[in-house]
Amino acid sequence: VLVVKTMKFWLLMFIVVESADFERTEASTREVKIAVFLNMHLQYVMEGQEVSQEPFCERVSPEGVQQWLAVKWLTQVINNQSGAGYKIEMQVFDVCSNVDVLIRQTVEMLSYINRTGPPLIGVIGDVNTESARYLSRMCEAYNVPVVITSGQDESTFALRNTFGVSSSLADQVDVIGEIVKFLGVNRLTVVSWSREFGDKVRVSLPEHGITIEAAHTVPAHRTGTWMAELQQHLMTTLSTTIVLHLDAESVVVFGEFLRKSQLGRVLLKWKWIVLSNDFTEEQLLQVKRSYCIGILIQPHRMVLPEFKAYAVDYIQSVLKNSDLDYEEHIAKYVEEEFFCSFLDSPLEGQESVRSCRNLSKHDIERHFHQSYKVSLMVQAVSSLSAGLHISQFDSSGDGKLGSLEKIHDIHEGITSYLQKLSTTRLQASPTATNVTKHRQWKLAADSYDVYHLTHSILIAVYNDGKLEAPRLLKSTSLLRTSWMSAVPLCPVAEWVKSESVAGENDNHVFLEWTSATYAGCFIGLVFTMIYLVSLLVRTWCRYKSDLHDLKYVFTWAVIEMILYLYAVSYLFSLNSVVNIVRHYTHPLLYIIIHIIVTLESFRAERGKYEAIVGRLGAVYLIILLFYAATISEIESRYRFFSNADNIKDIRNSTIIIHGVSVIFLICLKCLLAFTLRKVISPDMYFSLWGIVVQVVFIFEAFFGYSYLSLTSAIALAITFLLAMTRLEMRYGTKLTDGKAPMLHNNAVIFTINCK
Repeated sequence: VLVVKTMKFWLLMFIVVESADFERTEASTREVKIAVFLNMHLQYVMEGQEVSQEPFCERVSPEGVQQWLAVKWLTQVINNQSGAGYKIEMQVFDVCSNVDVLIRQTVEMLSYINRTGPPLIGVIGDVNTESARYLSRMCEAYNVPVVITSGQDESTFALRNTFGVSSSLADQVDVIGEIVKFLGVNRLTVVSWSREFGDKVRVSLPEHGITIEAAHTVPAHRTGTWMAELQQHLMTTLSTTIVLHLDAESVVVFGEFLRKSQLGRVLLKWKWIVLSNDFTEEQLLQVKRSYCIGILIQPHRMVLPEFKAYAVDYIQSVLKNSDLDYEEHIAKYVEEEFFCSFLDSPLEGQESVRSCRNLSKHDIERHFHQSYKVSLMVQAVSSLSAGLHISQFDSSGDGKLGSLEKIHDIHEGITSYLQKLSTTRLQASPTATNVTKHRQWKLAADSYDVYHLTHSILIAVYNDGKLEAPRLLKSTSLLRTSWMSAVPLCPVAEWVKSESVAGENDNHVFLEWTSATYAGCFIGLVFTMIYLVSLLVRTWCRYKSDLHDLKYVFTWAVIEMILYLYAVSYLFSLNSVVNIVRHYTHPLLYIIIHIIVTLESFRAERGKYEAIVGRLGAVYLIILLFYAATISEIESRYRFFSNADNIKDIRNSTIIIHGVSVIFLICLKCLLAFTLRKVISPDMYFSLWGIVVQVVFIFEAFFGYSYLSLTSAIALAITFLLAMTRLEMRYGTKLTDGKAPMLHNNAVIFTINCK
């Protein structure tokens, strides 16, 4: 009996101990997983490579690496402070800014976790709109919540499992709309990396009376020519207010490109509204040097000293210990590129790596700049962990996907956390009043940091969408409000008085004579006005006395000088007239002058051969009218539909039509010279010479080769005018009868065509 009781006792103790161990084991192994999709690398297109080909994944994203460090840091913090007995495991995927890579990795991840576990409680994605939609749809099939940290359109959050912690594209467009309305601007040109942002701007802002002149999308495959192409697009717009919605690095690089370009310096004097992510102090100084007049707005970021301390320690440990255990695909980047970029003057190759490994902790901390996306990543991970703590975890599940009993509980947990964080952030600011209620996927991240790029500015503070009384500030420090700030720009009259592009004390020269486009427009406008008025003067002179009477020649010269000075002062005082001339006046006057010259030539040869000349002239006028219609088509499509694929074909077709008309004009001139009663006159020599030079320009425009520079073109035009004047004085008596005006006609046509 004693033996039996002893055995029963030990058996009972064994059962109790085993049960306790089982419960203790189960409680300690409640592991859950969060998948994070980042752009650790950016797409890189090799020079000469077709865009349709799969790009190389070589260029590393500093923001992506900082997000990766934030995930590592936050995982340790949450697991150390977790009171619910959960252990979160983070799995980071590098999608390389490629939607195909994201789809492949998502399918592999879902299938693997569904077979092996642990349960997947959420997915975080810092991806573009297309990738976000694929990610949300695939995770919805497994009842997995998705938190997107990048700015998206509201349609991305239509699925019940998708949330966002950054301001949506609609919020960003609303910010732009409020600032534009405050500035009193009614015409905009938008440049963005997101096609969705451009589409949202086209739909939303016209409802408030704002005209969108053009919305250009910077391609994701950014080759070396995207800045030059964008500069040409901006030169064709009528609006001088540009909204730049690009990443910080692109804003800085594009500004430096414009500073080095003669055309770009004119663009930099326009009004710029830059909506971008966070800038470093060095980048901010570069932006201020480039965009001398404008606003720079970036989303407000939470400063995380704990993360910075962790990142600096981790970077130092990596640089000091080459055998440290960390992800293999990060190793090369950590040692050779990202951490080495903290040097003020990074060296090349192995010398750079050795110099980086000798960096002190103080040097690393001095060069470290927390990215705005780190704040979003912290908010996303925190929201998922907060939702997990209030949800009911199904411990009897098989450890696969779908083992969460109620996905709605996690949704409520995320929503509650975001609302709590939103309220806490806004209440902490003394200027926040009457905050509107946010939708569940929106965090109150509508606060923006605003940098002014001028010396004296007006700050307008918006609270709950209402404009407070503006106040004048003269500070050069960071201006931060809880809701939104707007910086109106200098008036047009003060543009020329603004600070130099290079940051020096010299003033801007508004019209760059080395700019072919502006100088060509200027020359075309001046000499067209001179010709039209002088034509009227000559017509009046014929009824009074001889055309070459001294007083009338002097009167004509004075009129030319007055028109010249008036055109110079007019162009130097207003910049909008340049665009108007380029888009409307110049093509119209071009066609009018062509018609007038043709009619003048036909009128001089009327009589015996009137029928032949009339038929040829009618055909030529039809060609000119068709050319004018094509010019109008190009102007409209090029302004409002600059992203059309066939714009290059239309432009080339117009050049071909122009070339055909010029060749026809050569044949007509030759016919008039060799078949009519007149022999070749001096007018014919110079007319053929001007047409040949014009053909050279057409050939240059079609094939893109610069055979003649602007300086040589102006020199040719001046030489031509002087030669024509000398010939007119020499052959004045012979050419007075209806022929002298033709000399100046052809001179004007040649000068205008030099554009």
